[in-house]
Amino acid sequence: MPTEQQVRDSLNEVLIPGAMRSLEGLNLIREVAISDRKIKITLASAALGSETQNWIKTKTKDVLGELPEVNEVEIKFAEAKPSEVNKIGRVIAVMSGKGGVGKSLVASLTAIALRRQGYEVGILDADITGSSIPKMFGITNRPTGSESGMLP
Repeated sequence: MPTEQQVRDSLNEVLIPGAMRSLEGLNLIREVAISDRKIKITLASAALGSETQNWIKTKTKDVLGELPEVNEVEIKFAEAKPSEVNKIGRVIAVMSGKGGVGKSLVASLTAIALRRQGYEVGILDADITGSSIPKMFGITNRPTGSESGMLP
């Protein structure tokens, strides 16, 4: 039977579409249980749309099914707890009353610099005329969502 660490290492192969980060990298793995040739994984739903959840289930089952002595893989999603959602430490706002002054550029470069220093970062582009952040990072996929929110 595989160990929990082997299961977690295998889950690093599952990259979330659009985010291009693993389940572990997005801190979505809540529980790993291994018994009698069966692996049970509980993941935080993190406002994942049903299409993305189905993709994750399929990909995860495929990846874990390749581990030795595994006959069954069960994946379930659990809502994030308020304590998990409220872990945002600091917020940096970049704003201006005028368009075309480089707000998106400043926000992007700041995020890149902070990420290179080891911080976890996220950008909320609330431009009502259309967000330019995805263009700056070469993102072409549209965000997916559900009733409880969206996953960038």
